[in-house]
Amino acid sequence: MALLVAAESANALSMTPRPLSQFQKQIVTTDAIIHYIFGYNPRLIRPPYGDITEEQMKWLRNKATKSLIGM
Repeated sequence: MALLVAAESANALSMTPRPLSQFQKQIVTTDAIIHYIFGYNPRLIRPPYGDITEEQMKWLRNKATKSLIGM
């Protein structure tokens, strides 16, 4: 059995109208929760509502995380 764990955001808000710093905080918070529960650092993210900007994608790539949308 395989389990795929993908992060979202801490409160499922659309991230495209928000500044990059808020997007980063949401992802870092969610990653910490997943790590606490599963002992695993997620490498995949599903952007809420499928919304993600190029700037957000670039930040994810720099932290070795892939988006399930816009890959």
